[in-house]
Amino acid sequence: MTFYPIGRNTKSNLFRSLILLLDLSREPIMLFDTRQNRILYATPRFCELSGYYLSELLKQSPEDILGGENITDYADATDVNLTLQSKNGNVLSVVGRWVPLGLPEPWAVVRISPSEDPSISMQRWWLQVLEAFGELPRLFRLPNLDRGVWEAANLLARLFEVGYVGVYRADSRFPALQRMAYVGNESLFPETLPTTDLIRLATSTVWIPGKRIITETHRIARMRNLSYVVSAPIGLEQAMVGLLVVADWEKSPPPFLLEVATMVAGYIDVLIQHFLLSESLHVEKAVYQHQEQIRSTIVENSHEGVVVLDTALLVEDLNTTAEMMFGYTRNEVIGHAVENILISPDRLMPALISASHGKSFPSLPGITLHRRNGQSFPADLKILPVERDGKVQAVVVLINDISENEQIRAQTRQLEQRAFLGEFMGVFAHEVLNPLNGISTGLQLLATRLGEDSPHRDLIARMEADCNRLAHQMEALKSLSKPYEPKQEPVNIGEVVSRLVERWRPRMARLKIMPIVQVDDNVPKVLGDWRALEQVFMNLISNAMDAMSQEGGVLSVRVKRNYSETLRPQVEITVTDNGPGIPEEIRDRIFQPFVTTKPHGTGLGLPITKRIITAHHGTIKVSSFPGGTVFHVYLPAIPEEEG
Repeated sequence: MTFYPIGRNTKSNLFRSLILLLDLSREPIMLFDTRQNRILYATPRFCELSGYYLSELLKQSPEDILGGENITDYADATDVNLTLQSKNGNVLSVVGRWVPLGLPEPWAVVRISPSEDPSISMQRWWLQVLEAFGELPRLFRLPNLDRGVWEAANLLARLFEVGYVGVYRADSRFPALQRMAYVGNESLFPETLPTTDLIRLATSTVWIPGKRIITETHRIARMRNLSYVVSAPIGLEQAMVGLLVVADWEKSPPPFLLEVATMVAGYIDVLIQHFLLSESLHVEKAVYQHQEQIRSTIVENSHEGVVVLDTALLVEDLNTTAEMMFGYTRNEVIGHAVENILISPDRLMPALISASHGKSFPSLPGITLHRRNGQSFPADLKILPVERDGKVQAVVVLINDISENEQIRAQTRQLEQRAFLGEFMGVFAHEVLNPLNGISTGLQLLATRLGEDSPHRDLIARMEADCNRLAHQMEALKSLSKPYEPKQEPVNIGEVVSRLVERWRPRMARLKIMPIVQVDDNVPKVLGDWRALEQVFMNLISNAMDAMSQEGGVLSVRVKRNYSETLRPQVEITVTDNGPGIPEEIRDRIFQPFVTTKPHGTGLGLPITKRIITAHHGTIKVSSFPGGTVFHVYLPAIPEEEG
């Protein structure tokens, strides 16, 4: 725009005329005095673009408005790229042209053309805002809350290029708002704010110097000469959890800062609630996993079988005990009807159907169930519905296999009967021995009175033999029925066995039996009664000789160390013969009283043998087959430092 002289009017008339002409233009134009370097006038469009009132512009220098540039340094009527400093702190890129007016006064105009339409610039800025808000959802994937809040504060600081953004949070453990994140100059605001500010700043607010101070936040802003403070509450009005504070000390609050800060505060509130919920869910998950691990350990190691059914009475799960009890694996039965698994002749299904409708059966004793192989067994059952909010969610069946208990009870009864029988036999043997001794004495006296040629002497001899045999059996019964406590002393078991074999060697020779004795070196001693132990091996060797008395054979005795049966060292003694073996029908009962393979045996030798070995804390085992029998005796060895 070029202006020409308009006559010799007075200076004031010239100025008024010039203003009228400038107002006719719709362009942003500024009139200034080049000599005094001050602004004389600006068109309404220029005031609108810069954000200043005309009265405010008249107090400024052109350089203050044009980013420090002195436009008079450029050539006349030349377009120059300038920056226009708006009142709200925004910097606008514009094109300026300095045009001297050629008047007596040193006046010139600067015609401003925006580099682009302001509406387009504002549209671009809002696109940046939308793009920035599009990044916010990723904050939910960050590892912790503090990092997410800092990212949200940093987004706000980047959009408006402000000096400080702080996020304060209420904490029941502290009597003040604690700063959890900040961006910018840390010294502008302290780390804590009073909780009263959260109440008084319940709505988003802009404070600038000159306004009333109602909070500690405003007082701090005035003390530190801040140009503005924007605050936005975090959370709902009835449940505020924090405060978002935005401040600067050099420029006015940018447009839309209050609105965008309010949006960011709302997002931070959602972020806080998200992380609180995630933390709560994490804790609940950890507690649930802990409880589930305990429950699983208890269920899997329970002696009771556990079968879980859904409301349609289909199998959902079962524990290891139930798998072993019925012979099914978990994968085989899940999803199958319960009547295919819990097979019973008893009326079990009505109870299960009632349980699926909420009725519990805490005790169903003596129910007969069937295993996969068809074998039946007795069991005690509990059928319990699992309810939540008054609705049945599942049915749990607890199964206690009592067949083993029945066996234990039968064995206990048998042991009680044997104890009673043993006590009775002891008394019986004592009562029989007295008259038996009298009979034997009478027979001996009668034999002395009869002559040598008396036909009754053979009868009396047979009767005496029967009395002796009966007396021997009674003595064995008395020995079996009496409590036995062995005398404790170190015994060289190899010497005991070797001595016995040497004693029996002549008889073995007559029976064509070859004895073989092998005692390993350094066999430790055992603690016990050598006389009782001698009786044990005398019984075993005597039985072996009897087994081979018809055709002869080999009798082998081996004494050695043994570490395989228990952790403590033992002495193992094996007595082996190559006789006909023990018949299969009595092999499992060979250590029971009155069980024998001898025509005239008492059946008490091996029970007494086992009793003596048990009293010495040892064990005896037998393995037999057609053509041989082996007895294994294990006795605890004395540690070498004690022996």
